[in-house]
Amino acid sequence: MEIALLREGEPVVVNVHTYAGVGVITKLAKGKAVIRLKRPTVVYDNMNVALSRRVGQRWRLCAYGSIA
Repeated sequence: MEIALLREGEPVVVNVHTYAGVGVITKLAKGKAVIRLKRPTVVYDNMNVALSRRVGQRWRLCAYGSIA
C-alpha cells in the first residue's frame, strides 16, 4: 500500500513530549510543516515530534522530526 504525501488542510495528531493533540497543516515547504493546534502547548527547539494521519479507521504514524 502506497501512502500519499502530507498536504495542506489535512488534520493530524501531533505528539510532542507528553502532549498529544489534533492540529491542521497550514503550510508545507521544503520538508517543513506549519501546524495549527486546536489547543496550544509549550514546545522548545529540538524537541522531538511525531505526526499521525487518518488511514481508514485508524491513526497511523506518518512523519517524525524535531521542532525548529
